[in-house]
Formats: sequence, structure tokens, C-alpha cells
Amino acid sequence: MFILGEKYEYSDMITAAISSVGVVLVARPSFLFGGLVVQKSTVEAIAVFVSVLAALLAALVSVQVGNSYAIRKTQLNQNS
Repeated sequence: MFILGEKYEYSDMITAAISSVGVVLVARPSFLFGGLVVQKSTVEAIAVFVSVLAALLAALVSVQVGNSYAIRKTQLNQNS
């Protein structure tokens, strides 16, 4: 991905799109589902937001761990 300096392949784009569609289906926004959705409370809306935020942060942690591993491996190779 261009922001984190990671490779972003076609399969990653497809997977991200499918995951995004899944998030929308789970959240069931009223502008897509109209009157079929029971009114959600503010607490439920906050829960959806926090869940999406947690998923994004978990992905960033995964990338950072991979980056730190690569940096450490490079340092070990330079010292050898």
C-alpha cells in the first residue's frame, strides 16, 4: 500500500473490497436497507464504529510487527 510502503497486489484489492462489503452488510445502514432495519441506538452505532476502528488498528499492528522484524533482520545481517 502506498501509505505504509507495503506491496499492494490485485488480490489484496479484491480482498479489501469483499471485506468492506461484509462490514456494510453487518452494519446494515438504513440508507441501503430502508425500513427493513430496526432503529439502532447510539450505543450500537458506537459499537460498530469501535469494531471497525479495532480492525484497522489490528491491521496496522500487523504491518508494524512485520516492518520491525524486517528492520531487526537487516540489523542482524549487518552485524554478522
